[in-house]
Amino acid sequence: MQSRNRIDTLLICAGVLIGATEMIYTWLWVAMDIFGRLGLWPEAWTWFDLAAFLDTVSLANEISFAGFTFLYSTAYILFLLRRSLSLPVLLGAVLMGQIDWVLLAMNTAHAESVAGSIELLGQAALIMIISSLIARRALH
Repeated sequence: MQSRNRIDTLLICAGVLIGATEMIYTWLWVAMDIFGRLGLWPEAWTWFDLAAFLDTVSLANEISFAGFTFLYSTAYILFLLRRSLSLPVLLGAVLMGQIDWVLLAMNTAHAESVAGSIELLGQAALIMIISSLIARRALH
């Protein structure tokens, strides 16, 4: 029983770390989007022309990113609360996030498909962690 609790704790800690990394990355982009559109984001803080990039982002891209941000944030909170509902919400977030990345990959102003692939690896790991915790009955 004690080793089961250790494994559950290790999985939860890994999930918290992976989830927090994604949250920081996502909310950084939210801040860049909002402050960039307001002309308040310092150019020295980005490695590309943010204003030019934002001018090319479609409404569909913004909607998919907003959907991802909302669903991922919700899934992460549910995970922190140890709710099994975090899994289907996370799956919805991943779908919205992949739509966002496909649309971004078609954007010639800032094609960053490698980052999308790296992000998907973290999301897949979190899906596996949550699935494992549900199977182990560590989430309710």
